[in-house]
Amino acid sequence: MTQGATRELARFASRITLSDVPTEVISKIKALILDQLGAEIVAIDLPWTRSIKQYAKRHSREGASIVVVSGESLDAEYAALVNGTAGHGFEIDDYHPAPTHIGCVAVPATLAIALEQESTGEELLLASIIAFEIIARVANATMPSMIFDRGFHATCAHGVFGAAAAAGRLMGLSEADILMALSLAGSHASGTTEFSQTGGDVKRFHAGMGAAGGIRSARAAAFGMTGPPTVLEGKKGILQAFSADPHVNALVDGLGGQWALMETAIKPYTACGLLNPQIDALRDVMTRHKIRADDIERITVGGDRFAVVHVGSIGPAPKTIIGAQFSTHYSLAMSAVLGANDFSTYQAMAKENFENVRVSEMAHRIHIELDPECDKRFPDISKATITVVTKDGRTVHAEGYSYRDLSQDEIENKFHKLVDAALTLEQARGIVKAVERIEAIGNVTDLKRLLLRDKEEK
Repeated sequence: MTQGATRELARFASRITLSDVPTEVISKIKALILDQLGAEIVAIDLPWTRSIKQYAKRHSREGASIVVVSGESLDAEYAALVNGTAGHGFEIDDYHPAPTHIGCVAVPATLAIALEQESTGEELLLASIIAFEIIARVANATMPSMIFDRGFHATCAHGVFGAAAAAGRLMGLSEADILMALSLAGSHASGTTEFSQTGGDVKRFHAGMGAAGGIRSARAAAFGMTGPPTVLEGKKGILQAFSADPHVNALVDGLGGQWALMETAIKPYTACGLLNPQIDALRDVMTRHKIRADDIERITVGGDRFAVVHVGSIGPAPKTIIGAQFSTHYSLAMSAVLGANDFSTYQAMAKENFENVRVSEMAHRIHIELDPECDKRFPDISKATITVVTKDGRTVHAEGYSYRDLSQDEIENKFHKLVDAALTLEQARGIVKAVERIEAIGNVTDLKRLLLRDKEEK
């Protein structure tokens, strides 16, 4: 067991400068920030976000940080809690193949503290890089065993470490204090995936918990609170406690030179990341072979064991939005019948209590099974196979992969689609431009007006 890995992460967080970061990493982070802001904005008024917002408004002091769109001025911890819950609020946020979700913790935490500290855009950008990289590395060190063998939910359990380090950097903490922030973050790492089996909105809350917990850890460290400096790699640390197959070297190998965050993907669909390759493959096969929904007799999906359990077990008759978003059967049926897996389509299915006749009928024609080749390649490559049997006797195949990079135009189009109902076109364009040139912003409080609903317009 490598000793000193947590300390190396603290050193990285305290010493890195923007000049140390390659151009392609900076471009990637800007795209991920924009994508996460869109995810927060579209989900800020959903029921689970409203619940946490009401809680935060009741208990927070007035602060310099804000809730996106609605504009409540809250303490940074509480603003991060609300925005993080929104950012993971509808399965439209980014996906890292470890697997984990990063932006929904990293962006709310860094923005909340940056607003409080009146940081520059360059400082916010660098803190975001720190958060994304540390979260990706903790994910690579613990997954997939952490979720597959033990049922922990990665979002908070990983995210809190990146949030703590980034918050510490924005607050001007020393390397020693950032080490303590990381050590205290270990006590905030939490959450299980039982929601994927029996429901509940808590999955959304986990992202907010990670963002707020990271800030709380950095603040406590600033006041002298201490914890174990080997919280990640120690004999009774996070890796040993959370994973049956930890990879401690993944925490630090190539740190500052090889960028684990670069594997983070922006989702094209509003569903669990494991479904993205399945949906891609189904769309591909239907387009190439000119197959309509009414032509389909049976769809067989092949996947790795994680996909079979995590998105294959809910079945064709989900009862909730999260159930639909974690159901191979229902999400692929939506794609086949409706040609869409976006925010508005899942909302429309919810209004029908997931009893749309054509979609439900198609969902019962879909079957998922373990594919040995997909299983062999997971988690390095998330692959799905699709076999469609048509009513006229044809059998056709396709494959899908999780690493489908979206173009800048696709990323911006996705953002505009997400925020259209909440913000004016001028605001949306302003956010895109601000993120594109974020390092030139002198004080990030200038972003506030762009992130708040224009009451006269909306």
